[in-house]
Order: sequence, then structure tokens, then C-alpha cells
Amino acid sequence: MSTGISIAALMEEVRAREALAYVMRAAVQKGLVDVLGGNASVRVEGGFVITPSQVPKDLLRPWDMVFVSWNGEWVGPKKPSMEWRMHKLIYETRPDAGAVLHLHNRTALALHEAGLGVRPGDYVEAHALGDCVAIVPYRPAGSEELAAEVAKAMRVCRAAVLLRHGVVVAAENPYVALDAAEALEDLSAVAAIKEALRSGP
Repeated sequence: MSTGISIAALMEEVRAREALAYVMRAAVQKGLVDVLGGNASVRVEGGFVITPSQVPKDLLRPWDMVFVSWNGEWVGPKKPSMEWRMHKLIYETRPDAGAVLHLHNRTALALHEAGLGVRPGDYVEAHALGDCVAIVPYRPAGSEELAAEVAKAMRVCRAAVLLRHGVVVAAENPYVALDAAEALEDLSAVAAIKEALRSGP
């Protein structure tokens, strides 16, 4: 946990840790990520708290989260997710982002890798997604190249599909981020079904 901060900021960080534990458990239950996959973070005073590396997401507890400062330093027995650089760059690129969520939505990934896509603006249920979904070319997981590509793509769009990898969503809080990730998966399923119906038997 970060040190040298006010009681209000400390309580905010506690709430952030609790929210991250809940959201990642929910993501596993909804089939949006494997037990050891994905990551999430919440912006707090002095940096952000992020899920740890290689800890089962359905067993996460608030105190498992790792505080990472804006200069990329962390303390504690657990390492932050290997994608911490990506989260940091997204926060720097999007001052409006209070949370970042990275999951492995199978339908969204399959749809976009097939060269198709979604139009979130056409569906009222997808308001959390914003008006666009960016496409990010494959870059190695955890790399600085991936972090830079994702942050660049998300300057305009709140959500991005990372080809051969997964999806990333930025939102005001982790609950809205999860809602947006679910909406992206739902819209992708609708788009896939529509494409199948148009193609016929």
C-alpha cells in the first residue's frame, strides 16, 4: 500500500483494492478471462493499484493488489501484473480514466480477427464503450511496444481489441469498465450471429 498519503486517499485506495478483487472474480465467473489471465487497475493518489502477477483471479483479496507509483516503482512481496506499463501509459494518455481492465473476451477477439467489427454507437446498452473500438496489432504481452500501441490507440477510443491477445477498456471506475467489457462481448456475439445469418446455410 502507498505511504505518506492522507486518510481520505488511504480509504480511497482501500475501496479501489476491494473493487478490483470483486471485478476480477466477476470476470472469471462470466468467462471473460482465464483464472490466471487478465489484469485490472484503479488510479489512486500517487499512482495506481493493480492486480498481482500469477495469482488466481477468483481468489484475489484486497491486500493482494500492488501499488505502482507514477515512476514505475512498487514494494511488497507480490509483483504487479506484467502489463503494468500498459496501464501506466493509458492513465498518462487518458486523464479521464479512473480504471483500466484487460480481459480475454473470446467472441470479441474471434470477430475482430476475422476482419469484422462492432458499432457500439448503434446500441444503447453499449454506452459505456463509447463510440469506437480500436484495433491494436499483435505485440508481445508485457512489452513496452504493446503498452505504447495500446495507449496510442486509446487516445480516441475507450476500448481496444488486441489481436491474438484480448481486450482493454478504460473507464471512470472498474465497475463501468467491466460493464463495457461485457457489452463488447455481447455486441461481438450479436455481430457474429448476424454475419452467420446473412451467409446462410
